[in-house]
Amino acid sequence: MNSKIFFDNFATISNAPGGISLLRELVLDLAVRGKLVPQVVTDEISDTEICHGPFELPTTWKWSPLYAVARDLGQEVPKSNFHYIDVGSIDSSTGRISTEAAILSPANAPSRARKKVAFGTVIYSTIRPYLRNIAIVDREFEPKAIASTAFAVLHPGGLIDSKFLFACVRSPYFTRFVESKQKGVAYPAINASDLREARVPVPPIQEQNRIVAKIDELMALCDELESAQNQRDSIRASARKSSIDSFSIAMTPEDSNVAWNRIRNNWTTIADTSESIASIRSFVLDLAVRGKLSERHASDRAISTLVSDLESELVPYGEMSEVRFDIPSHWTWTPLASVVEHQLGKMLHTSKMRGTKIKYLRSVNVRKDGNIDLTDVKEMLIPESELEKYSVRVGDVFVNEGGDVGRNAIWLNDEDEEFAFQNQLHRLRPVCGVESRYVQFVLRHAKSSGVIAEMSSGVTIQHFSATAIRKLAFPLPPVEEQRRIVVKVNELMTMCDGLENSLLNRNELAKKISDALVSNIF
Repeated sequence: MNSKIFFDNFATISNAPGGISLLRELVLDLAVRGKLVPQVVTDEISDTEICHGPFELPTTWKWSPLYAVARDLGQEVPKSNFHYIDVGSIDSSTGRISTEAAILSPANAPSRARKKVAFGTVIYSTIRPYLRNIAIVDREFEPKAIASTAFAVLHPGGLIDSKFLFACVRSPYFTRFVESKQKGVAYPAINASDLREARVPVPPIQEQNRIVAKIDELMALCDELESAQNQRDSIRASARKSSIDSFSIAMTPEDSNVAWNRIRNNWTTIADTSESIASIRSFVLDLAVRGKLSERHASDRAISTLVSDLESELVPYGEMSEVRFDIPSHWTWTPLASVVEHQLGKMLHTSKMRGTKIKYLRSVNVRKDGNIDLTDVKEMLIPESELEKYSVRVGDVFVNEGGDVGRNAIWLNDEDEEFAFQNQLHRLRPVCGVESRYVQFVLRHAKSSGVIAEMSSGVTIQHFSATAIRKLAFPLPPVEEQRRIVVKVNELMTMCDGLENSLLNRNELAKKISDALVSNIF
């Protein structure tokens, strides 16, 4: 191993996705393989029971069964107050035992409070999902500590340093061994005898001390890098919140322009992770449906004209859900069924179906990105008299009735082939020039904000019923303004796409560099 590669590129590896966790694992892996510090020929070789191990060790090291270098300290029934160590007492990321470990009296002692421990004892949880709950007793407890029987107690003898043993049992090779020996389904566990047969590397004790010191140094560096990353994330989160808040409180179009320019100028800072980009997408939709991405133009027809046109095409729907936010005074709230023709898809009755064979859409065809996926399409029979009722046209918006309720997509396929749709889907067909994309934006906002979930019924499986979708409160601007909103949202979503692709490329590059460095280390 070229250890110089590892140390020179420590910070580079940390910038890869999951890089800090990878570094911590690498430190432990290199430590137990004898590749973290150089060997010294004058070190005294340990006199321990020798066995074969899973990989080659330096010539001054030996493989030993765990039972030969660490022992169980036995059990006792508490007779006086004691610190109780259970899985909840351990910080699994550091292996430290909480300073607030419960002090219990014998009368309140759980039946599992039996394992003796002492200074230097390594305790190892043998039951999933707590296999990562490993700790070292690194201080004297007053009153004394007793551990749960959920732990295996590994108390080192004179051949192995307690901190080096602690590093061994947290290293990747030891974790793989434990996972290979687990038994059980609901709560997989490794029994004590299998654990004590595990192989551990035993370097000269002087080298163990040097390795432990190096591990401490590198883990402290990992902590510093992680702290710096967290601080950067915090600054970005604050910048994101500040930018969004400034837009949310904008009172005039001029204020909105200033706030939006602030967001655009800090775009790569405030949208630096997949999660933050997703939040920006939701924010854009929120602005769109509140009328904060558009302005009224003098040439726009009055909203009353659009409402009148809609009423000539559709019978106004008599019920509307709760109005949840303010909209511009030249907009209006209306039930969704007053701006779109609504139709629930055809129910399948395989044995009774007659008519024309036709391809049909299901919820699986409605993709999360708002498009229709035709890679998996089935066919059904529909009577000639129902072909128009269940037809599919360009601009139709399809919404999941069940499963991922509210997920929606627009049909943009203008080919001549006919399609129908199943009752897993609602079809919304806008009328009077209402923009399909704008309808989709309102639905996506209602889904991301939890409105659709609240209006859906069912516990195990939710259903967005025809009644619920028809009465969904719909913020309606003039048609001309809808078109401007669609252009603006598409522009901003394209920017989000670019950021997301850039982020993915950056992460992929960082991972490739990290993988290449790791492969060179070994």
